[in-house]
Amino acid sequence: MSNPNKQEGYKGPSFLQLDTIQAMVNEFVGKTHKQRKNGKVEKISHDNDAHAVWFSKEAIDQLFADNGYKPGDTDFGLRIYLGMHGNSKAEKRDMPNRLPHYEGQHTAILVVTKNGEDQLNDVPTDAEVATFAATTTSASGRGLDEGQLCPPPVCGGTKVVVP
Repeated sequence: MSNPNKQEGYKGPSFLQLDTIQAMVNEFVGKTHKQRKNGKVEKISHDNDAHAVWFSKEAIDQLFADNGYKPGDTDFGLRIYLGMHGNSKAEKRDMPNRLPHYEGQHTAILVVTKNGEDQLNDVPTDAEVATFAATTTSASGRGLDEGQLCPPPVCGGTKVVVP
């Protein structure tokens, strides 16, 4: 099925070789700044900032299955939102076991789409949150986060070098 959100002139995704990926990561690291906890705005760095997020295929497969995907379906996709871990009430609710050093780190949030539309539920009430949290581990209507941030501390197996 065609993507209803397709931009005019868009020809489709590209498969990138390592040197292209490296150049794009270098561009990101070289131009991206963020405000630190102390209030200073600084360039991101290899040692202190996430430049990649790793998710297992199993987690991604579960995300799709819980959102209604069946083998052969062609109307599903994946939207990747870029974000930063903070300390909001919502984050604490949804990620009670998040590692402390994730706060202030870039992240990617994976959201299943069907026919180009995010498959996300509306924001629940506090009562619905308590009931939902106590009764399910399903990813239905939810996004996937808390992948392993690379670095810090480390993410083995990567070939892309961050300056």
